[in-house]
Amino acid sequence: MMQLATRIAAVAALAALATGCATASTSTPAATGGASGTGAASASPPPSASASATPVPTTTTGPPLVAGQPACVGWPANATHSKLPASFEPVAVIRCVTDYQMIPGKGQWEVATLERADQGLAPLMTALRRHNQVRPAGTFCSDLVELPPQFVLIGKDGQAIRPALPVTGCGLVQGELLGALAALPWQKVSVRLVAKV
Repeated sequence: MMQLATRIAAVAALAALATGCATASTSTPAATGGASGTGAASASPPPSASASATPVPTTTTGPPLVAGQPACVGWPANATHSKLPASFEPVAVIRCVTDYQMIPGKGQWEVATLERADQGLAPLMTALRRHNQVRPAGTFCSDLVELPPQFVLIGKDGQAIRPALPVTGCGLVQGELLGALAALPWQKVSVRLVAKV
């Protein structure tokens, strides 16, 4: 019974990832596409700039691609990875989402989209402050590999933090966090065409 519950939780976590909290593999006909990657390019607005209804900058250039690092143009290079300080209050969250999209006139591409949300951050902060869960004795953990979501919190002073993520007893990102990320009102900031498929 416990093994079945663990497997269901693992499948739910993977489903949440596929809804946009991390790398996804979908094909959609979007003119602007999505982007993922690392670093910033001069053609895109800085992460602190507000997203607007204007067309999203799309580029094929950017910093060198590094395995395991976000490929998004505009990703804050100065982000520190740490536990969330108790006094930290974010004004925005930035994430990098990688997927596959059909680009009109260019075919199918792997794209990296930098997205920003600056409203409704309270549920995300609550989820980030949860404690890691302990694996109960005798609990079965599957061999599923999870790609954690790539996001950075931006503070009032401009400080960028890539927070430590609370995990389940099996080492997967907690579902409350994935749900809070998926529920944010994301706006596209930049799109990078990473590679033609």
